[in-house]
Amino acid sequence: MSSSVYRIAWAHPEFGQILATCSLDHTAIIWKETVKDNGSLQWDAQLTLKDSRTAVTSVQFAPHWMGLMLATCSADGGVRVYQAANWLFPEQIEQTHMVICDLPLSCLSWNPTGKVFILEYERETRHWSKTETVDMLNEPVHDIAFCPTLDSDSTILAIATTGVRLVTLKYVQDETACGDSGPKRFYIETLLEFRNGDSQIWRVSWNIIGTILASSGDDNSIRLWKANFMENWKCIFEMKIDVSDDPI
Repeated sequence: MSSSVYRIAWAHPEFGQILATCSLDHTAIIWKETVKDNGSLQWDAQLTLKDSRTAVTSVQFAPHWMGLMLATCSADGGVRVYQAANWLFPEQIEQTHMVICDLPLSCLSWNPTGKVFILEYERETRHWSKTETVDMLNEPVHDIAFCPTLDSDSTILAIATTGVRLVTLKYVQDETACGDSGPKRFYIETLLEFRNGDSQIWRVSWNIIGTILASSGDDNSIRLWKANFMENWKCIFEMKIDVSDDPI
């Protein structure tokens, strides 16, 4: 890197410890954290993108469900989208899209969805169909997990977003019940909504019997959630991870 850095962007954790930088020297660089022979960690430049003829002013990774994609914009009005040919990254990457705008560009942002779609498999037709949309969310959704319950009339869905949200999906026996967009198969109700400022929750996971939910987020905390006898969900355990500790 031979020039001032404009911006940095982290890839989704499922792709590993990867970040991108852009700078005045017309380049965007992909960096990856690697483990040296002595066990120490080191950030290495894996790939340098040199397609721009002017300063690269912003970089952003796409939402993880789109795969490992990176968008850049530059002072000449160019927007470039790169996609990794191999999700293990980053030996092979190619420019898949190029858009030229009339004005110099200083920043860009992907539009992550805040919707969760419920699909149901119909044995008679052997076809998956969308039965419901959880549209009460305005923030990006990072992870979802159904509670492993044996109740055939309802289930609980955990959603990781800007906080933790638990919703119950109750099967509507009367199929004449309608929502805003036609027949409504499920009645959706919020059981828990927890926020810790703007911290993002990245993962949610249930125990095998569906009584305890675990969540982890970028506030370096792991939390366990459980319902009491009144079916009110509360945090029963919180552990703060010291990221300054050496990896085990």
